[in-house]
Amino acid sequence: EAEQEDVPTEPTEYVEWALPKAGGRGAFQYIYIVALGSQSAYSAMLAFISVFAGADPQQELLNCDPGVVGNSTLAPCVSPHVVCSIGRDAWEFPSVSDTYVATFDLVCERRALAPLLQTLFFAGYMVGLLFWGRLSDRLGRRFGIVPLIFMQFGLLGQSVATSFVTFAAMRCLTGFGNSG
Repeated sequence: EAEQEDVPTEPTEYVEWALPKAGGRGAFQYIYIVALGSQSAYSAMLAFISVFAGADPQQELLNCDPGVVGNSTLAPCVSPHVVCSIGRDAWEFPSVSDTYVATFDLVCERRALAPLLQTLFFAGYMVGLLFWGRLSDRLGRRFGIVPLIFMQFGLLGQSVATSFVTFAAMRCLTGFGNSG
């Protein structure tokens, strides 16, 4: 009768126990770890990019004369965040392309729309988990490259979106593809 081997329960001991049984440390294992880690880092970047791309934009007052305020710099004319009590016709964004908040004017009364983009990403991610998992079970794991096409199409759509609705839909599509 064959002697049954004890399987370690501690994660670090288990890895050391299982590695020789899986063929040892070879080039494939290292490439696999790097590829898997790169994909995970890319997915995390896509999920949390809105932390940076959705930052509060600066506000620049129109017809502002810094000398009147008593300073020779432009600092009084530019605010680090939008002050909604100033009329919309009295200020502008210094650079509209800095954040999607500035691009789609998601300030003041439209401020609640900015967090919706992150919610839509994770809603697409949730639906994608259910969809891609079932589809992979049916068609096989080699089908796994197809979600990347959806993710890249969503990223491309975000970069060329000219309206908030289009950007939001592409954000959701990016989450859908990212989950595969």
